[in-house]
Amino acid sequence: MFGLGKVGEAAQTLGALDEALAVIEFTPSGEILTANANFLKLVGYTLAELKGRHHRLFVDPAYAASPDYAAFWSLLAKGQFQAGEFRRLGKGGGAVWLEATYNPVSDGSGKVRKVVKFAADVTARKQLSSEHAGQVSAISKSQAVIHFGMDGIVTDANSHFLHALGYRLDEIVGRHHSMFVAPEERSSPAYRGFWQALARGEYQQGEFRRVGKGGGDVWIQATYTPIADDEGKLFKVVKFATDITAMVQDRQRRQVIQKEIAADLQLISGELEQTNAEAASAAAATTQTANNVQSVAAGAEELATSVEEIRRQVHQSSELAQAAVSEGARTGAIVDSLTGAAQKIDQCHCRADQPSGPECHHRGRARRRCGQGLLGGGVRGEEPRRPDLEGHQRHRRPDRGGAGCHPQGGGCARRHHRQHHRAEHHIGADRCLSRAVDRGDAGSVGQHAGGGAGRGDGEAERRLHRGLDRACGTVGPQGPRGIQRHRMNVYEQL
Repeated sequence: MFGLGKVGEAAQTLGALDEALAVIEFTPSGEILTANANFLKLVGYTLAELKGRHHRLFVDPAYAASPDYAAFWSLLAKGQFQAGEFRRLGKGGGAVWLEATYNPVSDGSGKVRKVVKFAADVTARKQLSSEHAGQVSAISKSQAVIHFGMDGIVTDANSHFLHALGYRLDEIVGRHHSMFVAPEERSSPAYRGFWQALARGEYQQGEFRRVGKGGGDVWIQATYTPIADDEGKLFKVVKFATDITAMVQDRQRRQVIQKEIAADLQLISGELEQTNAEAASAAAATTQTANNVQSVAAGAEELATSVEEIRRQVHQSSELAQAAVSEGARTGAIVDSLTGAAQKIDQCHCRADQPSGPECHHRGRARRRCGQGLLGGGVRGEEPRRPDLEGHQRHRRPDRGGAGCHPQGGGCARRHHRQHHRAEHHIGADRCLSRAVDRGDAGSVGQHAGGGAGRGDGEAERRLHRGLDRACGTVGPQGPRGIQRHRMNVYEQL
């Protein structure tokens, strides 16, 4: 009974495993004997498709032909079990990851009779693990990676990290992380707080200044990540870093340049403010200048108007001056004609009777006094003064005792008679000559006066009278003072 109880318990255990796991049985050489439903479902085959076929159906052909695969089954035939994660192929050729144990089963003599495999599908987990491993591998290929214990001791590092810091792996493994920081930072509260935060599972990231093997600065962009085991216990810190030394140095140079530019800009800003102030002052001066220009323009316009008026007046004065010159020339011609006429009159009188020198002189003085009287009276609007004929009459009357009479009597009387007759003619001629001077008709005077030259005294005087009569009324617009000047000039010539 006791034996039956153990067999029954074993059967129950196998039944439980059969329900939970994928189970397949092989001969010691690897031929398939049977498989449960979980295994068939996992690989996609039916039992009829698998029964009698070799295990190599589930592996890559290359692996099936390898010595490793032959050794695998040789060990099983000897009774040595195999355990681990195994990659197998399903019916469609897809990969299936199994966490399995191959268990040899022996008979009472110790001979292996069969091999029973218990397997669990870990395909999803394996794929996730492979993905993580691939990511880590990719990161390790592109970034500097170093591993620390929770106490900060270096346990491993990749080639990128060693190249960035200038060390070999054997020079850093077993040493503390503080070898990579500046001496003043090692004992600082910030550095102690950094590792305390990692011990609490808090990752740290940022830009970090580190010291290389030669003592030079190395700038890294890094993430310090605490790693926990299956129980959640932190057991290491993995650091992923990128060397950004060149970028930081460029940035520092730019900062220096920016400071210089800022200083220059501040200087320029001050100069611009001064320039703006000067520009504002210049604008005000320009405005004032514009106003002055407008004032000057207005003054220039007024000046132009004044200049035009002056030019007009000068032109008018020039015309008046030319008219005055012409009038003066005409008047001079008239005076010259009258003077010539007067001279011809004297010549006529002197030729007529050939008087003695004193007599001619007396007649000339009488004519001048007569002309002056005529001129003076005519200019002042008075009646022209008549010559003193009584003086002549006294000369003619012997009883008055005239000084001019000859003692013999007869010749003296005739001479006085002729002188009286000529004096009366001179008075008439002087009066007409005065009127001719008033009119300025020199042509009439000269024509009639000149016509008597070389003839008798009576004919010359008659022509003179007619010329003077026709000359009357032509002078007049020149005015009293101009006429008086003409008269004086004429009678001075007489």
